[in-house]
Amino acid sequence: MKIIFAGTSISAVAILDTLYNSGHDIILTLTKPDLPSGRGMKLNFSPVKKYALKHSIKIIQPISLKLNGKYHNMANEVHNLLNKIKFDIMIVVAYGLILPYSILKIPYYGCINIHYSLLPRWRGPAPVPRAIEAGDISTGVTIIKMDSGIDTGPIISQDSIKILPEDTSLTLQNKLEKLSKILIINTIQKIEHDMTRLFLKPQSNIGANYAPLIKKNEAVLDWSLSAKTLMRKINAFNPFPGAITHYISYKNKKKNILKIWKAHALSIKSTEKPGTILSVNFHNGILVACGKNVIKLLELQKVNKKKISAIEFINGFIKDIEFFVSS
Repeated sequence: MKIIFAGTSISAVAILDTLYNSGHDIILTLTKPDLPSGRGMKLNFSPVKKYALKHSIKIIQPISLKLNGKYHNMANEVHNLLNKIKFDIMIVVAYGLILPYSILKIPYYGCINIHYSLLPRWRGPAPVPRAIEAGDISTGVTIIKMDSGIDTGPIISQDSIKILPEDTSLTLQNKLEKLSKILIINTIQKIEHDMTRLFLKPQSNIGANYAPLIKKNEAVLDWSLSAKTLMRKINAFNPFPGAITHYISYKNKKKNILKIWKAHALSIKSTEKPGTILSVNFHNGILVACGKNVIKLLELQKVNKKKISAIEFINGFIKDIEFFVSS
């Protein structure tokens, strides 16, 4: 099958690699423009562009695809190119640009999107951390035929997995990537066999939620919340941006920043003020009072230091912390 691939992030590379190595013809990749970064503001290639360059796949990087937008001349060139190229399908994974209906209708089999949620549960750009944060017990991969809405198209195929209590956004993302590789190959085989026999399930808006990108200020922990809620936030914000808490230092009584990467909620009741350090020892670790119950801190990181276990933290830094505060 002749495929145009649209994607930008590292998660998109996993799917692009699967398609490339499955014998399909990737004739073109669309990826977001290079972004300046670092002290020298050197242009940084997207992970998808790096992969495409390595495998000699043609690349285009439009700023926008809207025909009536600021970059309409560039968008018009892309539209003309896609109309001239003979291809069967466009596969979209974590691309980052909106595809207008004028592009969605070009491929013979349409544009299909791989989304890491059991749609319609979480639509939008951050379904994995939002599912963990909300306490969902399961999630999955959904492949849809794209329409003009945000993740609202009819469902072509779907598969689910459980969310374990210890899952972080990173571990869950990795599991979903493995699942999506299998699902996309099976889906393409079905489309090639007979697209007209596929059962496209229209999405309901009942139970639909929008999953916005994580903002750094969301990662500041509020100790008045329950231990379970805090554990979910810590897991959801790992690896980005990392759950943040503030503590009062014994040395200077000032507020300092600490990141918490791993924790476990305990069903232990406490009457102490939220943020109070209840106990510190090598057997139980660092126990902190929450709005409801107690949380056990397992992996922490001081500013400009590496991540370390609770035991290492007890050995080196815990004596400086008087108590935790919510802001």
